[in-house]
Amino acid sequence: MKLRGYRIETGEIEAALRRLPELRDAAVVLLADGATEPRLVAYPVPREPMDEGETPDWRDRLRGWLPDYMLPAQFVVLERLPVTPNGKLDRRALPVPAAPAGRTRTAPSGPTQQAVAAIWAEVLGHASFGADDDFFALGGHSLMATRVLTRVRAPRRRAGAAQLLPGAHRGRARACGRRRGRQRGQGHHRT
Repeated sequence: MKLRGYRIETGEIEAALRRLPELRDAAVVLLADGATEPRLVAYPVPREPMDEGETPDWRDRLRGWLPDYMLPAQFVVLERLPVTPNGKLDRRALPVPAAPAGRTRTAPSGPTQQAVAAIWAEVLGHASFGADDDFFALGGHSLMATRVLTRVRAPRRRAGAAQLLPGAHRGRARACGRRRGRQRGQGHHRT
């Protein structure tokens, strides 16, 4: 299957998740519900019960084994994976993920943050984020970031990716801005 032009092997992502010592099993699906952009959703099964609201660093740890486009946008922790009567994984029985609940989010403050948050919500297809959240961890990718930058930039105001994607990994935000400059023929050069 393909996601944003990249070939995705869910089995490879599942194998990487199973390498994490605290996980017993995992499944990954490409969710394309029509309401939002298609995204990868991981269903990890931990060896030990987890506290409600616990948010492990699985995405960051997977980054060492998988390219960014293969990192799940969302994790739904299950006690066990659903199986068919034949004992095979029943992907259709996996729950559709809801927006994370119970987490304190910082509301956008001021007109600029509120305007950018409205653009994020439009581009991401949901408004389940706070002012301090990472755009890329919310399911954003470089093409979406370019859409955000295009919608925010006004003829008289120049804003960089780091200002428009607060909480985003700084290196990825700068790389997005450099790619955008090269597309316009204004590549950034170091001397």
